[in-house]
Amino acid sequence: MSPVPTFDNFAFASYVGVSLLTRILAIIRNAFQLLIPDNPLLYRLFNKRNPEWHDVEGPYYVLGAPSRNIAEGKAVLASRDILRGGVPFLLCLTIKDVKGNPIPHAEVDCWQADTNGSYYFRSYTLRGKLTTDFNGYVEALTAVPGEYGPKGSERPGHIHMRIRDRSGQHHELTTQVYVCSGNDPEEMYRDPVKYLRTPKTSLVMKAWSVPSANNDEKYKNLPELPNGDVETVRKVAWWNSKLAETGSNAKIVAGGHMELGLAPRRAGLLGLLGF
Repeated sequence: MSPVPTFDNFAFASYVGVSLLTRILAIIRNAFQLLIPDNPLLYRLFNKRNPEWHDVEGPYYVLGAPSRNIAEGKAVLASRDILRGGVPFLLCLTIKDVKGNPIPHAEVDCWQADTNGSYYFRSYTLRGKLTTDFNGYVEALTAVPGEYGPKGSERPGHIHMRIRDRSGQHHELTTQVYVCSGNDPEEMYRDPVKYLRTPKTSLVMKAWSVPSANNDEKYKNLPELPNGDVETVRKVAWWNSKLAETGSNAKIVAGGHMELGLAPRRAGLLGLLGF
């Protein structure tokens, strides 16, 4: 039976810092990533295995992020201060194969900006690894990722992910999932990145809001979480109770569901070689 999270193992401690050596290695690695895999001229070469779900990694990945799971299928990405100053968000993620079968115990390495659009590099704040349960599902308490970029051409808020099947039967997936106002995929065409690659509207999350936690207003014009979605309502209540246990008056304001698929490796020698 999975352990029940308690205050003692709730991941609200201050986050461990990133060493100078790790930051230097991240800069070198990310420069290579921008020049080769994320290069607009070469992007299609790295986008053949999983074109529906694949997206560029971007320049902000940092190696060595710790596990953020507090129980099977449950994790916390945001610190107490981030939740206090931002907008608490419940990320609900399901990882499956191309046939729709869940991938148990997949590793999801996440990183994102805070609600103000700022990334953290000196600590692993809003960075960490999540692990799905036996049904390929994991939910994480985090903050709404903020928009950033030139005024009028901001990038929609998004969460970066590198997803790995620990069994080695599927290719690793690098992607981003987006939170758009009103779940409107047209917001993706406001992103300046559209000039470099076609906007991935398939990666817009099915997000919802909880007006009662936001002065009775829908956050970012997202549809209200319906009472008929009993399972999600129950999950929100569970997380809010855990927040209350920490002495926080923060409550989940929004959340979203996303399902992503991993492409299978070929059998035999080709699979061992990464094809």
